[in-house]
Amino acid sequence: MRKPNRHFSLAFLVSSLALLATGNLTLSQTGNSIAQDQNAALQAVAKMTEGQRTYYQNNGNFRAKVDNVQDDFGVTLPKTFDYAIRTTSEAAYSYVIPARSTVSNQLKAYVGAAFITPNQDPKITTIICQNTNPGQTRPADP
Repeated sequence: MRKPNRHFSLAFLVSSLALLATGNLTLSQTGNSIAQDQNAALQAVAKMTEGQRTYYQNNGNFRAKVDNVQDDFGVTLPKTFDYAIRTTSEAAYSYVIPARSTVSNQLKAYVGAAFITPNQDPKITTIICQNTNPGQTRPADP
């Protein structure tokens, strides 16, 4: 039986984690505004996700409002995307979805998650996923 399509690619996840580990999140400067917007969205979801991990480690809970995460961690939110956060007692999900515009059908959405893994080290795991198709579809939770 096939697993359901979760709308994100494992290859992107692995490359994103490698980029996060090295701190090198910039795409080459091609002048392509779509690529620049996509890169800015990736940087935003990466900072939001890392901010949630840090906040939980320091406070024992997750931030539930985009404005709080933006202010607390200096996250720049590109205007070409919409943002939302959903929290539970065990996880925080940060959604970065193309805003309605003439280019929204060319941009891909992201979801970042910070979740508690009580029997593992580190105690909080983070992941970033990108939709495989462009558009305004919210990514499935990882």
